[in-house]
Amino acid sequence: MALATVEDLLLRKDCRTVGVLAATGDQAVPEAELYTNPIVLQALEDATGEVVSAMNFVGRYSEADLGALTGASAAKLPRIVCEVAFYLLYEFRPDTRRTRQNEYAAAVEAATAQLERLRKGELVFSIPAAIEAELPSVVDFPSVMRSRACGVVSILARNYFAQPQCGGCCGGQ
Repeated sequence: MALATVEDLLLRKDCRTVGVLAATGDQAVPEAELYTNPIVLQALEDATGEVVSAMNFVGRYSEADLGALTGASAAKLPRIVCEVAFYLLYEFRPDTRRTRQNEYAAAVEAATAQLERLRKGELVFSIPAAIEAELPSVVDFPSVMRSRACGVVSILARNYFAQPQCGGCCGGQ
């Protein structure tokens, strides 16, 4: 099942452009027919596959997690899928790529950027396990002098190491 609907696509992209891209002949597909158009539906399915594949590459989300998104994250996911689907619709119609070069370039850039951010793990949806799994942040580098005085080197990385305890010679830092 696609992670975005035709309604999502038409809220984000001009229905006339989508109609031109989904046409198999010279006539654009009317807006009313876009909701059942097999080319548009397949582009959304393919885009879902691309997005899920990019997320699986990072290993941060399961498909169940994606179905349970709420709030802003629930709005962001269909947007990403629609960007990729729009690019795939341009791929379906090579003749329109030449006549609409700027729009095609923008669609390629948007889709590529979103997928790359997913693959790199830069996009974090509001799933508690994914938020907790973010990269550790270093919180307190003690000075070399304090480290030598304590005889301990303490690097604190939240969620990874317990805070070392010293004998109080440096104020517990």
